Amino acid sequence: MSKLGADLVYRHKHRLPGAEVLWSVDSPYQRVEVVTAPGRGRMLYLDGLRDLDDRDLGALNHYLARAPATLVRPKRALLVGNGTLSMVPELSRLSEHLTTVEIDAAVVDAGARFFTPGEPLARLANWRLVLADGKQYLAATERRFDLIAVDVPSPLTLGEAYLHTREFYALCRARLNPGGVLAIQLSGPLGAATRTPARLVASLRAEFFEVMVADSETAERAFAYAGDDLPFTPADVQAAAVAGERRLDVLGGPELDARIAGAVPLTLDDLDLVLRRGAERLRERYL
Repeated sequence: MSKLGADLVYRHKHRLPGAEVLWSVDSPYQRVEVVTAPGRGRMLYLDGLRDLDDRDLGALNHYLARAPATLVRPKRALLVGNGTLSMVPELSRLSEHLTTVEIDAAVVDAGARFFTPGEPLARLANWRLVLADGKQYLAATERRFDLIAVDVPSPLTLGEAYLHTREFYALCRARLNPGGVLAIQLSGPLGAATRTPARLVASLRAEFFEVMVADSETAERAFAYAGDDLPFTPADVQAAAVAGERRLDVLGGPELDARIAGAVPLTLDDLDLVLRRGAERLRERYL
C-alpha cells in the first residue's frame, strides 16, 4: 500500500482527520504502525488496532510503574511488554536492576524511534532488554523479582489473551520474591462483571491472597496490584496519585470483591472474552 493509501485508511476508516503514517512495518507477529494526527500526537497501532498514543503514556506509566516502584523500591524489577520502552527510564531509576521482555523487535524499534529516545536508553547500566515471549521467559527463568509490571494489549487475540489468564498470573506469582508485587493495567475502567477489567481482577483474585485496584479517571482505565502480602495500603496508593489526578478510586478486600461479584476468571479453557471482544470490534468498524 502506498503512503497516501495508508494515510487515507487512518483518515477515513479510523476517523482521524489529517492522519499521517510515520512508520509502517510487517513483523513476524503483526503490522506495526506509528501514526500522527492533529490534536492526537503520535499513536501506536498493532494490526490496525490502536495500542496507545503518547497522551496516554504519562498516567499509564505512573500507575503501572512509577507508583508501585516508588512504594516497593524493588531490587529487581521485570517489565513484560511496553515495547515503546517509555517506562524504562523511570523504572530503571527506581530499581537496582530492570529487565524488559518484549516479543516483537519491530515494536521496540518503533518505540526507540518515536516514543523513547534510544541513545539515553543505551547508557542505562542497570537495564537489560530481552527479545522473547513473556510467558516462555517466565517459565524458563530462575530469577525472582520484587516487582513485575505487565503492559500488554487488550485480550483481542488468543496470543494476547494468554497474558491475561489465571495461568499466566500464577506464573508471575511463582517468580515474585516474598512481598513482591504484580502490577497490570486493566484495559479500561472497572465496570460490569462481564467486561475485561472485572474478568482480569477475578483472575488475579483466583491466584493471589491480596489484590488492590486503582481506578483512574485521568488515565481512563484501572490498574491492579496483586501479591500475597502487598507492602502498601490503599491510602499509600491514593497518596501516590499522578499529579493533577481528576479522581482515583482505590479498592481492596471485601469492597473489591463486591464490585467484581459474578466475574469469571479468564483461563486457558475459557477464552470466550476474546471472541466477544473481536465480534464487538468488527461491529464497531464495519457494521
